[in-house]
Amino acid sequence: MTTPLKATRHHCVLQWNCRGLANKVGELRYRLALGKLPAWCLLLQETNSLPRIPGFTAYDSPTIPDRRCTNALGPPGKAAVYVVTTYPQTQVPLLQWCNQWQEVVAVLVRLPRTDVLTRAVQAATQSSWVEENRPHPNLHLLRLWAARRRAELALNRDPAAAELRDNLNRLTAAARRCEKRLARERWMDWCASLGPSSSTASIWRTFRSMELGARTPDPAASACLSSGCTPSQFAPEIVKAFFPAYNLAPPQFDCPCNLPPEVGVTPSPSDIEGMQAPYTMAELQAAIDQAKVRKAPGPDGISYEVFKNMDGPALQWLLDTLNAVWTTGGLPESWKHAEVVPIPKPGKHPNSLSNLRPIALTCTLCKLLERMLASRISWWLEKHAWYHPAQIGFRPHLGTEDGLDHLTSMVLVGRRSSSIRTLLAMDVHKAYDNSRQGTNRTLCNERGVPQGSVLAPILFNIALLPLAWQLARIPDAFFLLYADDLTVWTLHPDLQRQQEALQSALDKASDWCARIGLTLSATKTAFMSITNRRGRRHLLQTPICLSLNGHTLTPVSTIRVLGVELDASGSANAWVRSARRKSANTLHLIRRISQKTGGACSRMARILVRSILQPRLVYQAQFQRLTLRDWDLLETANRDSMRAITCLPRMTPITTLQAEAQLNTIDEIVHQRRVARYLKSQAVPAAAALAHYYGSTLPQPDAPVAEVPPWLKAQASDNRPLTRLRHPPDKRRRRASSLPLRTH
Repeated sequence: MTTPLKATRHHCVLQWNCRGLANKVGELRYRLALGKLPAWCLLLQETNSLPRIPGFTAYDSPTIPDRRCTNALGPPGKAAVYVVTTYPQTQVPLLQWCNQWQEVVAVLVRLPRTDVLTRAVQAATQSSWVEENRPHPNLHLLRLWAARRRAELALNRDPAAAELRDNLNRLTAAARRCEKRLARERWMDWCASLGPSSSTASIWRTFRSMELGARTPDPAASACLSSGCTPSQFAPEIVKAFFPAYNLAPPQFDCPCNLPPEVGVTPSPSDIEGMQAPYTMAELQAAIDQAKVRKAPGPDGISYEVFKNMDGPALQWLLDTLNAVWTTGGLPESWKHAEVVPIPKPGKHPNSLSNLRPIALTCTLCKLLERMLASRISWWLEKHAWYHPAQIGFRPHLGTEDGLDHLTSMVLVGRRSSSIRTLLAMDVHKAYDNSRQGTNRTLCNERGVPQGSVLAPILFNIALLPLAWQLARIPDAFFLLYADDLTVWTLHPDLQRQQEALQSALDKASDWCARIGLTLSATKTAFMSITNRRGRRHLLQTPICLSLNGHTLTPVSTIRVLGVELDASGSANAWVRSARRKSANTLHLIRRISQKTGGACSRMARILVRSILQPRLVYQAQFQRLTLRDWDLLETANRDSMRAITCLPRMTPITTLQAEAQLNTIDEIVHQRRVARYLKSQAVPAAAALAHYYGSTLPQPDAPVAEVPPWLKAQASDNRPLTRLRHPPDKRRRRASSLPLRTH
């Protein structure tokens, strides 16, 4: 008998006893067109015909009559199989199994492997339904706003009536008082729910929302609304802002192989062969471990959590799939597309496209392959010494603190010194969006590296390799290159030599950026001379003049270099005042979450202080030229956080306060950071080369151990703690695999 056509799950096989398809094919086509039946295969019984369904290929058995042989007046026959035309398919020859009593139709279909993962994720996902009207609104507040609306309409009919205006004001005030009371009660109820058992993730989400405010659900829609355009008119503006037009002329550049002969080391045949070899299971496992679970998936909808839960044959299948792409060199079409999501820039309102940053979400499988490739490229560049020591962006064992330590120690000298140190900060305009394809190997069709891609940072480093070595040849100048932030400074006593060195750096950077399709931002490029009052008077007599593409640069009083604010006087008074104000605001938010009467426990408040308040003070305090008064002000802010954690009064002795709060002082943390950088400069070759470039005298380090290539690293057993979400069979397998290691 016939059955009604019901809704199905995504990417499924639909079986339907339709009992005559000629009169019902319209409904089937309609639901398929609207996406209400997202099936890739239709198994239909008793169709009596083979009508055409767009997007599907029909299969049947020619030996089956239209009417069953048992009863000429019985139900119609013919079994049919419809398969989506985009999948590879072929009919299985089963004519020998077909007769007057049996209908057999079979089709062999090869499904995309990515879709297999997608269906597995959807099958494992549990969905729950909630009531439409939850959370329930406050009926008293709704009645107040309804009464206010009636009073407003009455006042519009008779604007001169004073009684109606007083009634409107009274209802408005009552509604606002009710809103404040409800908000206070809701906040106190939420604080009362916090305690020792509260999750860290919920506390972090609350703190971020309190500090940054509510997030805009759709930044592009907000920008479209503020521009006053329709979505169809706004789409071309997005294309112009995120993907600007450029000159298609072939780029002129020097590849790294054309660098000076003293740069780089000749690669061995084994290294070249290893770079081209298939990936190993250890490389795949390392790429999966490095990935963050909460990263947004791409168009395939597969998150990293799927790969982290794989084991055994599933991981081997994944490795074989990625190696097939690597050896053949043919990327799947789905990997060449990305979903571009606009993200507001920090501290800017998403009312303009210039305040949005386009983030490309690519397929997760593609990111895994990119991560393994990036590991090999990074090892190759480090071993064969292609990087200049001052190019520290996105390199292993190097960070912003390593470069800032040398920069500030050279430009920030004693207050009584009248020597002039000039600092030039350059910024590349839309660096990731405009770098030409000829300069690097990207996954874009025409130009740029997608922001959010794993290979984007290392490809941009390769594009700027020749520029770093050109800047190193400029006499009397030092530089620091971190991604697209370039800082050049000079310490020469002759101001004319300083101007020549900085202008030469500007010209070389501008010329190289033009050759690879980039431009220096004239609005973000600035220079500053650091000296005392006596040196300032000397600058008035012999000023330094710099120009960028015909635009004269004006000297500024403050420059922000990699998050550190430098003042022209060399003093840190302005930053200390700003840091005190920001730390007070942060501490106020922490107190709102953790109170004496309730809220988060002291352990959670201590975590927030250690991870938010103290790092914001320490990051700049270790590089600024601080006086004793500045140190006291920073320690005062730190002790305020200790009192917020312990709820002790202000007359508590400092030693007792520190012991109860279990927090280090700012001076202790800064000293630990400096000692760690000193030890790293002795153990890490890249950090030692950076110190040698800036002229630091360090003890001769021991011979470093050569880093093993990624393809030769052995896979280590995973002895990390088991997660609560992992299913019991997998837990037993991991315990069994780690048992021999524990016994030895």
